[in-house]
Amino acid sequence: MKKLFFITVMLIGIFYSCSKDEFTESKSENKIDYFTLNKSVDKQISTLRTLTVNSNVEENYLKYFKTKPKSLNANKSTQHETTIKITLAPHYNQEESQFMLSFYQDLANCYDNKIIELLNSKRISVNNSNFSLDFKNEANFIFSTIEKTTNEIGAILNKSQTSKTGKAAGFGDCFATKGKGIGRAVATGALVGAAGGAMVGAAGGTVALPGIGTASGAIGGAVFGAAKGAVSGGLVELTWAFIDCAMERSTLEAEYIYFDDFYIEIIAPNDPDQFNFYIFENSDNLINTVLNTSDETLIRFIE
Repeated sequence: MKKLFFITVMLIGIFYSCSKDEFTESKSENKIDYFTLNKSVDKQISTLRTLTVNSNVEENYLKYFKTKPKSLNANKSTQHETTIKITLAPHYNQEESQFMLSFYQDLANCYDNKIIELLNSKRISVNNSNFSLDFKNEANFIFSTIEKTTNEIGAILNKSQTSKTGKAAGFGDCFATKGKGIGRAVATGALVGAAGGAMVGAAGGTVALPGIGTASGAIGGAVFGAAKGAVSGGLVELTWAFIDCAMERSTLEAEYIYFDDFYIEIIAPNDPDQFNFYIFENSDNLINTVLNTSDETLIRFIE
């Protein structure tokens, strides 16, 4: 009987030891090197400065847009609220999902010159919360990426205004207009990137993600995808603003961007990491619905 008891205790000890080792190994695999990821994101943001935006390249970008005649009734009434169904990254628990849902909704409804203020408020909220350290690190990484992207896009838009000359004066003023375009483009880019990156990461362990190493599953893909998507969203807004203003000379206006084509031909080739996240079948619809919603209309995200 004693022998049987000893064997049972030994087996329990072995099982517990193995389980603990596996748990520790699993946890260590999900540790993300945010220092390296930040360097990757900074490289991506720096490519925004190389984007040429002048009348000579209008046709290069116009092919990604669907256009329509300018509305004859500029004072038409707008909706009070637009509800849009989105897909959040799958690794969040209920409380984390609610926080990120609220954040992206606030970002989509935030005027461009108030984004930094919003980010600072969200930082304080998440850092003073009872969220896990992993979630706090992830949220702060996304906040930082959005802040740097916002500052870069804002600098480009403002530079277009101060460097305007001659007949381009109207274009410069238009291009520097402050609305809700940056927040909305960055929010949708991050949403598409996070959900798509999670799918890529979950599809197999061979996905190469800088700074994530073995955590190339759904969590790593979602974190990196959200950051890359946010920067890509900034590029979409910059291009849309350029096309919109360039076309003020004509009787047309841009109403739709073919994001899938734009991503493949413009964003991916300028990505230093060549990170291709999954493009949803409704990515175009999500991005265009958000960016085509008037500033006066409240955007409400639901899962």
